[in-house]
Amino acid sequence: MKLRTDFGLKLHSSTPFLILDINMTSPHISSVVDFSSIRSAFPYIKTFRGKRFVFKIGGELCENKATLNQIMEQIALLSLFGIKVLVVHGGGKHATELGEKLGYRSAFVSGRRVTSEEMIEVAKMSFAGVLNSDLVATMNALGISAFGISGADFGLVKAHRRPPVVIHDDRVNAEREVDFGFVADVDGVNSEALESLLMLDSVAIVASLVADAEGNILNINADTLASELAISMKASKLIQLTGVDGVMGDVNDPGTLMSVLTVAETEKLLKDPSISGGMIPKLKNAVNALTGGVNQVHIISGTKHDAILQEIFTNEGSGTMIVRE
Repeated sequence: MKLRTDFGLKLHSSTPFLILDINMTSPHISSVVDFSSIRSAFPYIKTFRGKRFVFKIGGELCENKATLNQIMEQIALLSLFGIKVLVVHGGGKHATELGEKLGYRSAFVSGRRVTSEEMIEVAKMSFAGVLNSDLVATMNALGISAFGISGADFGLVKAHRRPPVVIHDDRVNAEREVDFGFVADVDGVNSEALESLLMLDSVAIVASLVADAEGNILNINADTLASELAISMKASKLIQLTGVDGVMGDVNDPGTLMSVLTVAETEKLLKDPSISGGMIPKLKNAVNALTGGVNQVHIISGTKHDAILQEIFTNEGSGTMIVRE
């Protein structure tokens, strides 16, 4: 197992990076701020200034206003440090709840959503409407200009509807063909449009919807969208924010957190039955991003205070960092 210091800047590795009690909506620096810690972060800030980071925020993290605010404060701070950030978000839980209120029940096969004609309309309202607007408004309230789009805007992502696929259906313990409905597979990214958006002095917040060549809106896994955009914009980091600390051998045991993984170790983990649910697409897309040219992928908690800053500005980090080798 590799150590963080094999990949970090090897500077002030024992000093935690702490900017505590700084409320960007009401600027006030608490007396508990450790200025030596801020000084120790300088080499990292200098290294990452001008670099590109992609953040993927899980839809469940958008549900709690306090959680969303602390996430966006940290991302806003990175933007102020001169890092070009782009945010991608999902919203499956919100779409499911909204659909039920409207009388539409979501269908799942082996944990994967089937997006019906009714549910794609719900996804438009949820992803591109409620959640995207909330994220943009939160960032703007922090004094950072932001705008909301989806993968369909500007022809940003080229995609097609996924054809029926054969999967193992856990309910009947057998293989069967499943049509996942209005779900997309990516054909490519419009790099010219993406570069134009990145030239703006604003943070792009992208909802996980795309369109096919016929103009049909399709649902797309937000981890996949973030990975493809990170590759296209030659991002230094893809940072996936989730409800757990990172990749863990046992989600109930913090001591099993895997601080650093290589692509080879990650591919081996994907064959381990202990890795399940939403962690599978995160790891698959981490491998995709790294083989596509992204320098590092991080899977960290979106609920822990300052976890993003700790992951980026210390060698110890707060979650899991995945590297090529």
